Amino acid sequence: MSCSSKNTDIHTAEVSNDIIGEQTKLSNTDSMSAVNLDINFESFLREFCAKEEFQLIRVDFPLKIILLDIEDREEIQTISKEEWQHTNLLDTANIETRDVDAYSQTMHVNGSEAIIKLRGIDNGIRIDYKFQQRNRRWYLKEILNAST
Repeated sequence: MSCSSKNTDIHTAEVSNDIIGEQTKLSNTDSMSAVNLDINFESFLREFCAKEEFQLIRVDFPLKIILLDIEDREEIQTISKEEWQHTNLLDTANIETRDVDAYSQTMHVNGSEAIIKLRGIDNGIRIDYKFQQRNRRWYLKEILNAST
């Protein structure tokens, strides 16, 4: 092996180490971002509502939808990933003063479970979005719709 070939090998090794080091930094940064998103439910929810791609990986598909009729009889349906429509639970401007389908929204977080409750104002809206934290990450696990 000639001197120039040794120098090329050394240079190639340095560049490879630099690239691997940068990939590791990026990977660690991505992991840290994901962890930081799940530190509290509110941080997770902001990301969940803002980014469709993130929402798709944080919904348990097929998503269980429990429909309750007026006599509390259950009908269970599921929504596939392909059927899912992006949902922004933080778009709450004017929800309580709308002319049609006004509702209030509350959030209850208890340890590794969270529920966002939508309750109609002078109408029959009654929907619960149930989230669960697993392995330090939040997921939408089911929707209960008892609207009339």
